[in-house]
Amino acid sequence: MSNDKTATLRVSSVEEQGWISTIGSDKQVYWYLFEGGSGNGAFHGKKNEKAVEFVVNLDADRDYEMADVTFEKSGDQLVFDRKKSNHKRVVIDDANTEAMEAYYLVIVSRNGDVQIPCDPMIKNDPKAF
Repeated sequence: MSNDKTATLRVSSVEEQGWISTIGSDKQVYWYLFEGGSGNGAFHGKKNEKAVEFVVNLDADRDYEMADVTFEKSGDQLVFDRKKSNHKRVVIDDANTEAMEAYYLVIVSRNGDVQIPCDPMIKNDPKAF
């Protein structure tokens, strides 16, 4: 898997320079940063590729775990692959059969109950089908 297909998500309750703030389900402010992918955690399915697998690895304290992934504007292109995912990584399968600009939202859990939303983008190039 090439580097542009893998990203790292860092999450903290402590503000870090350049990180993005988000509100957890406990109404507290959390901070996250995506690194890798094609930039800032964004992924890009290229025209000459068939199905693509994207991986997001979690780099955070032990009390943070990957909980879920949801998609917006992805049609039937993106699927959260639960079989290949675990508490420190999520795998997203991209059919990559049509053009799209979609968003994925990684939900990180803290202590098993607080839900923290973190959201970059996935784009598939237009193709001749």
